[in-house]
Amino acid sequence: MQLESFLLLLVMIIIVPIIYIASDDTVFFIILSLIIAFSSIKNILGPFLPDFIEDDEETEDLIEELKDSISLDFNKIKLGLETVKAMIFILYFVYSCFFISKFIYKIATVFIIVYWIHYVLENIKKNKEDSSNSENQTSFLNTTIKTLVNVISLIVILTTNYNRFLR
Repeated sequence: MQLESFLLLLVMIIIVPIIYIASDDTVFFIILSLIIAFSSIKNILGPFLPDFIEDDEETEDLIEELKDSISLDFNKIKLGLETVKAMIFILYFVYSCFFISKFIYKIATVFIIVYWIHYVLENIKKNKEDSSNSENQTSFLNTTIKTLVNVISLIVILTTNYNRFLR
C-alpha cells in the first residue's frame, strides 16, 4: 500500500506537470528556456566559484551501504539522466530554430545541437565501456568548449525569446 501511495505521489508531482508542459508549446518553450538559461549560467560560473561540498564520512558510508543493499548501478542511472537532459536540450534548440530569423543565430544553434549530440554519444560510449570511474578529468579544451556553448546558448535563448514573444 505504501508503494502505491508513493507512485501516486510521483505521478501527481512529476508526471502530470510534464504532461501539461508537453501539451502546450508556449509553456514548454518558456519553462525550458528558463531551465536551460539557469543551467547555462550555473555551468558558466561553476569554474569560477569555489566548491562548498563538505566531505562527510558518515554520508559516504551511508551511500556505500545503500549501493550495496540495493545493488543498482548509480553511475548508469546518472548517465541515463544526463542523456535524457541532453536530448531534451536538443529538442528545445531544434524547436527554437523555427523562431530564429538571422542566419548567424541558426548557425550558432546548429553548433549547440552538434555539441549536445556529441555529449549524448559520449554518454552512450561511457555506458558501453562500463567505466566505474566517476571522477573524470576534463581537459582545458573541453571546459572552454562547454563554457562557449553555454554562452552561445544564453544568446540564442534571449534572441529566440525576443523573436517569439516581443516581435
